[in-house]
Amino acid sequence: MSLDHLVKDITKNQVWQELTKAIATESIFKIAAPNSIFSFITNHLVNNSDSIVLAVTSNTKEADRLVDALTLWNKEISVANFPAWETLPHEKIEPTKDIVGQRLAVIRRLSRPDNNYYQARKLDVVVAPIRSLMQPILKSLQDLEPLALKPGDSIDLTNAVTKLVELGYERVEIVEKRGEFAVRGGILDIFIPGSEHPLRVDFFGDEVEEIRNFSVADQRSLDIAHNGLWAPACKEPYLNEEFIPLGPLSLFTDLFESKSIVLLSGAEKNNRITASVVLDNSSVSHYVLKHKVQQFGGGIDTVAITSADEFTPQSEPGFPVIKRGITFKDADTNGISTDVVLWGTSANALLLNGQSAGNFVIATAASVDNSITIVGTSANIITSGTRIKFTVNNTDEIIRIEKPVGGQAAILPLATGSIDVGSNSLRYQAVYAQTIYSTTNNATYADLAERYKADASYEAGTVLRIGGTEEVTICNTYEDESYAGIVSANPAYAMNSELGPVERCPYIALKGRVPVKIKGPCQKGQILVTSDFPGHAEVRRPGQRPNPLGVVGKALQDFDGEFGIVEVMV
Repeated sequence: MSLDHLVKDITKNQVWQELTKAIATESIFKIAAPNSIFSFITNHLVNNSDSIVLAVTSNTKEADRLVDALTLWNKEISVANFPAWETLPHEKIEPTKDIVGQRLAVIRRLSRPDNNYYQARKLDVVVAPIRSLMQPILKSLQDLEPLALKPGDSIDLTNAVTKLVELGYERVEIVEKRGEFAVRGGILDIFIPGSEHPLRVDFFGDEVEEIRNFSVADQRSLDIAHNGLWAPACKEPYLNEEFIPLGPLSLFTDLFESKSIVLLSGAEKNNRITASVVLDNSSVSHYVLKHKVQQFGGGIDTVAITSADEFTPQSEPGFPVIKRGITFKDADTNGISTDVVLWGTSANALLLNGQSAGNFVIATAASVDNSITIVGTSANIITSGTRIKFTVNNTDEIIRIEKPVGGQAAILPLATGSIDVGSNSLRYQAVYAQTIYSTTNNATYADLAERYKADASYEAGTVLRIGGTEEVTICNTYEDESYAGIVSANPAYAMNSELGPVERCPYIALKGRVPVKIKGPCQKGQILVTSDFPGHAEVRRPGQRPNPLGVVGKALQDFDGEFGIVEVMV
C-alpha cells in the first residue's frame, strides 16, 4: 500500500512547512502530536538534517511502536531503542543484562560508531522513553570497548573469555539467556543483549572460522551470521560517592553532533515534561526537565524541575534555587516547599514538615510494655534497659534485640527453633558472618570444594593434578600420584572463596558427588582413575596393581560412549 498521497497532504500543511524551515536553525523541538504521525515527523527530521534525532516518548510501549514504525517509512534508517531499567529506583535488584546491554550499546554507538559491523553502525535516531532519561548513567560508559569478531579474525580464546567476563557476561554450561556465554573446546556460544538468536563462534586454533546463529531450544546451529559478532558491555558499575551520575540528556548532548533534536510525543500538549535550557546568574546554560501541568483556569504551571546540578537561575519564577535532583516550585533555599509537595512514603528524608530529620527521635517510658511514641521535636537518649521486643498483630514476642550489661548485643528469637530467617520461597541473596554455629546444614548442591590457583581456565568436570606454573594444572597421566581433584560445577560448600577470579582459581571437589569427564565406557560402582587423555578419568585397567593416589572415585551411573560426563562419588 502506498502512502504517497498522504505524504503530499501533510507536507502542504502550514505547521509542517514551519517545522521544515525551523530544522535549519533550531536544535530542540518540543512537539505535541498524535502518536500515529510521530514516526512520520521523526523520519522527516532525519531526512532533512545531518544531526542524530533523539525521540523521547512517554512510555516504553510507545517507544517500541515508534521503532517499528520508523523502519516502515525507511528500511535503511539506523534506529536504536534506549530502554529504561525495568527496576524501580530503590529496589535492591539489578536491571537485567539484556536491558543494560542495550543501553550501553546505544552509548557506544553514539560515541564510537563502527560501520564495519551492521549492529554497531552510526545511528540516525535514538528512541528513548522519558523514564530512561531520568535514570543516571556514567560518562565513562562510552569507553567500554565491545568484543568484535568476524570470520578470519585472530584472537586467543582465553583472551576472548576474559574480555567477556570484564564486559559483564556470565559464563555458564549452556547458553539460554541474553548476557550468557559458554565455551566447549574450540567453540564459543554467546547470547548478546537485544539480539533475536545467540551466536556460535567456531575457532580453528586462534582464528575465527565461522559464526552462526543457533537455537536456544535445541542448541542446534542455524544460518550464518553475516554481520559477525559485536558484543557490548552488559553490566554497569555500581553508583557510589566515587561516581558522578549524569542525566542521559546532558551526556547525549556531548555525544551527538553539532546539534541535537529532541522530540516529546503525546497528543496532550499542556500536561508534559519538556527539555529546556535555563541560564544561571553567571549566564551558564544548564539542561533541565520541566514538569508542567495544565491549571484549571487555563494557564500552564511548572511544578517541578529536574536538574543534574545545582545553580541559581537568572529568571525562573517560583525557583530561587534549582537543586540537583527534583526541585519543587516555591521551595526556599533551605528546601522547604510551601504548597507543592511529594505525597507518598520515603525511605529517607532531609526534612519532615519543615523540621530537620535530626530533630525526630524515638522515646519510650520505663515500662517495657509501652508502645513507641514520638514526643514533640526532641526526646532523651535511652540510657537504661537492655531489651527491645518485636511483635506482630499484638501476639506474643517474636524477636528481640538484647544488650546485657557488659555483654554482646544480639538479635534473639522467642525460643530456640521458633522462627525462620527467610523461607523456601523467599531467600536472602547472601548472609555474611564471622562464625556460624548450627545443628544441621542443608544444601541443594552436592559436593564440598576448595579453590586452588590454576595455570589456565578449566571447565567443570576437568581432572586436575598438582603442578604447572601455579598450584594445579590439567592431568594427563594414568593413575597420577599428583592427582588433585575434579573441577566442581556447583559446590554445596565452597571454601577459600576469595582466592581470586573463578576462571583461574576453580573450585576443586574434595568430597561428595560431582560430574567428571570420562574416557571410555564404565559401569555403576566401578573405580575411576586419572586418564592419560588430558583432563579425563577412566576405568582402572585390569591386571595392574592399583595406585590409590590416582583414584578419582566410584562411578554413580553407567556410560557406554567414547567420551562423556558421568557423576562420580569422591
